[in-house]
Amino acid sequence: MKSAPGLLVIAIVMTQTAAAQQPPVKSAAPIRQLHETLIKPASEVVFNVGREAPTNDEKWTAISGAGATLVTSGHLLMLASPPEQRAKWMTLSRQLATAGRTARRQAEVRNLAALMRTSDRLVAVCESCHARYRKQQPQE
Repeated sequence: MKSAPGLLVIAIVMTQTAAAQQPPVKSAAPIRQLHETLIKPASEVVFNVGREAPTNDEKWTAISGAGATLVTSGHLLMLASPPEQRAKWMTLSRQLATAGRTARRQAEVRNLAALMRTSDRLVAVCESCHARYRKQQPQE
């Protein structure tokens, strides 16, 4: 009879082997569609804090939701990383997700000053990605 640690090792190896045999997960939508339907509208909600501070629960909730959308969008972008530029793509995708997560948290605690700093960081992430990839992506 095998020991519990031995069985654990066998289970881990079998799980990793099964995971390695699975085809990669693909994004359900082309990158441009993700940008136009999720990333752009959500980022604009966060960017607009500098123009008009949220004044009621509904506006703070909208910012929190936009942050959650940006987190999800960053994760979806990770699925679509171009193999030849994977490292930079993944970095920018993670930065988008991080900015979204931070915006969500700041909206939940209603910290306008921190949310404005997050908005500025989000602008930098978006501009970095656009400068590098906007013209490279095929029209899917």
